Amino acid sequence: MKKIILVMSCVALLGVAACGKEAKKTAPPPPEVTVFQTETAEVPIYHEFVGQVYGFKDIAIRARVEGYLEGIHFDEGLPLFHSL
Repeated sequence: MKKIILVMSCVALLGVAACGKEAKKTAPPPPEVTVFQTETAEVPIYHEFVGQVYGFKDIAIRARVEGYLEGIHFDEGLPLFHSL
Protein backbone atom coordinates (compact mmCIF):
# COMPACT_ATOMS: atom_id res chain seq x y z
CA MET A 1 0.00 0.00 0.00
CA LYS A 2 2.86 2.34 0.82
CA LYS A 3 4.37 1.69 -2.62
CA ILE A 4 1.17 2.73 -4.39
CA ILE A 5 0.96 5.95 -2.38
CA LEU A 6 4.63 6.69 -3.08
CA VAL A 7 4.21 6.10 -6.84
CA MET A 8 1.03 8.21 -7.00
CA SER A 9 2.67 11.07 -5.11
CA CYS A 10 5.66 11.00 -7.50
CA VAL A 11 3.33 11.12 -10.49
CA ALA A 12 1.39 14.00 -8.90
CA LEU A 13 4.61 15.95 -8.22
CA LEU A 14 5.76 15.46 -11.79
CA GLY A 15 2.37 16.61 -13.06
CA VAL A 16 2.46 19.77 -10.91
CA ALA A 17 6.05 20.49 -11.96
CA ALA A 18 5.10 20.18 -15.63
CA CYS A 19 2.31 22.73 -15.25
CA GLY A 20 4.68 25.60 -14.59
CA LYS A 21 5.03 28.76 -16.70
CA GLU A 22 6.13 28.22 -20.25
CA ALA A 23 9.47 29.66 -21.17
CA LYS A 24 9.25 32.42 -23.73
CA LYS A 25 10.43 31.07 -27.07
CA THR A 26 12.57 33.27 -29.25
CA ALA A 27 13.08 32.93 -32.98
CA PRO A 28 16.45 31.63 -34.13
CA PRO A 29 18.76 34.14 -35.82
CA PRO A 30 18.52 34.28 -39.63
CA PRO A 31 21.02 32.06 -41.45
CA GLU A 32 24.04 33.52 -43.20
CA VAL A 33 23.61 33.68 -46.98
CA THR A 34 26.46 33.94 -49.47
CA VAL A 35 25.73 36.25 -52.41
CA PHE A 36 27.53 36.22 -55.77
CA GLN A 37 27.46 38.93 -58.41
CA THR A 38 26.39 37.48 -61.78
CA GLU A 39 27.43 38.59 -65.23
CA THR A 40 26.50 37.58 -68.77
CA ALA A 41 29.02 35.87 -71.03
CA GLU A 42 29.08 34.03 -74.36
CA VAL A 43 29.46 30.31 -73.72
CA PRO A 44 29.89 27.93 -76.66
CA ILE A 45 27.61 24.90 -76.63
CA TYR A 46 29.20 21.69 -77.86
CA HIS A 47 28.73 17.98 -77.35
CA GLU A 48 31.13 15.09 -77.75
CA PHE A 49 29.76 11.64 -78.45
CA VAL A 50 31.45 8.32 -79.11
CA GLY A 51 29.77 6.01 -81.56
CA GLN A 52 29.74 4.36 -84.96
CA VAL A 53 27.97 5.50 -88.11
CA TYR A 54 26.58 3.12 -90.72
CA GLY A 55 25.01 3.86 -94.06
CA PHE A 56 21.31 3.31 -94.71
CA LYS A 57 21.95 0.23 -96.86
CA ASP A 58 25.08 -1.23 -95.26
CA ILE A 59 24.98 -5.00 -95.30
CA ALA A 60 27.35 -7.22 -93.38
CA ILE A 61 28.48 -10.11 -95.58
CA ARG A 62 29.63 -13.14 -93.64
CA ALA A 63 30.49 -16.56 -94.93
CA ARG A 64 28.42 -19.47 -93.66
CA VAL A 65 30.83 -22.11 -94.89
CA GLU A 66 34.57 -22.54 -94.73
CA GLY A 67 36.57 -21.67 -97.82
CA TYR A 68 38.31 -18.87 -99.67
CA LEU A 69 36.81 -15.90 -101.51
CA GLU A 70 37.87 -16.15 -105.14
CA GLY A 71 36.11 -13.07 -106.50
CA ILE A 72 33.65 -10.26 -105.87
CA HIS A 73 30.88 -10.29 -108.48
CA PHE A 74 29.09 -7.01 -107.79
CA ASP A 75 29.82 -3.30 -108.06
CA GLU A 76 29.52 -1.39 -104.83
CA GLY A 77 26.96 1.41 -104.86
CA LEU A 78 24.73 0.08 -107.65
CA PRO A 79 21.27 -1.18 -106.78
CA LEU A 80 20.72 -4.92 -106.93
CA PHE A 81 17.61 -4.67 -109.09
CA HIS A 82 17.47 -2.28 -112.04
CA SER A 83 14.07 -0.97 -112.98
CA LEU A 84 13.19 -1.50 -116.67
